[in-house]
Amino acid sequence: MTSNKRQKLFLKIISNKEFASIFTLIVLWILFYILNPSFLSLSNLSVLFTVIPIYGITVLGVTVLMIAGEFDLSVAATFALVPLVIQLLISNGISAIVATIIGLLLAVLIGFLNGIIIVKTGIPSFIVTLGTLFVWLGIALQISGGQPHPFILPSIATRILSGSIAFNGLINSQLIWLIVFGVIFYLILERHQWGNWIYATGGNKDVARAMGIKVDYVKIGLFILCAVLAGFSGMMESTLYGQAIANQGGNLELDTIAAAVIGGTSLFGGEGSVLGGIIGTIIIWSIENGLILAGVSSYVYETLIGALIIIVVMVHRYAKKISKNIRLGELNE
Repeated sequence: MTSNKRQKLFLKIISNKEFASIFTLIVLWILFYILNPSFLSLSNLSVLFTVIPIYGITVLGVTVLMIAGEFDLSVAATFALVPLVIQLLISNGISAIVATIIGLLLAVLIGFLNGIIIVKTGIPSFIVTLGTLFVWLGIALQISGGQPHPFILPSIATRILSGSIAFNGLINSQLIWLIVFGVIFYLILERHQWGNWIYATGGNKDVARAMGIKVDYVKIGLFILCAVLAGFSGMMESTLYGQAIANQGGNLELDTIAAAVIGGTSLFGGEGSVLGGIIGTIIIWSIENGLILAGVSSYVYETLIGALIIIVVMVHRYAKKISKNIRLGELNE
């Protein structure tokens, strides 16, 4: 292989949309391993991959929605409210299956209201979902009284939602769910017409409308999807810890956006990927875990996340420029 071909191969690797996030993840894991070798121990990885898939499922919904050019800050409230409602219904004699269906239908309603308000009024999704975040969080606090409540589902449901499968819990039900959702959304975004509609909506909604894409339906559908995934994730976490509490989704609205951005999703829409969202999730929660093992103050976590967002976005912009130059070079050959 000539040096010119090697250089082109290297530039193509760098210009890959997930390169910056994958590189960041590798560097962070090496750094945390050096600071404390137990970071990569089976027991610690089991802890990491017990919680990462739960948040990763929410991040998938946020990522796909951001690709379409919208935000949902209310995911944190939905994450807490759905299991609280399920717990309330079960405690009043409703069967677990019916209570779960009602809880997920509530998530559908939350997503639908977010979507319909945004597409009909034209108010930015950041503002609308900030408002609904407080509305639903307030309701969650009223239901819970600010106290944790036992969340107990039938044993088979518990195993399906948060059961350990193999390798000391490294392989678990949550991880299987994340993989399943990840594959489905990958196929939708990369192999299906719906994916084209989502990218087109986020890229330029006016052009998308001119192409015959029902932009409003796409956005409302994605808000519903995002809310349902958040509610489902909240139910998984409550099943894992055996309790439901109003603040269990604390800061999730910002962490999910940070994970999506670190994974390569554009804040302006039209760019992003499922794999990037998952990698971004692993990075976010690896930092928190790694800092604890390294004995570093947890207050450093916010600083690192903020710095990472800026650095990764800068790398993505550079990679995008390289990719454009490569395509222009190939056209000129």
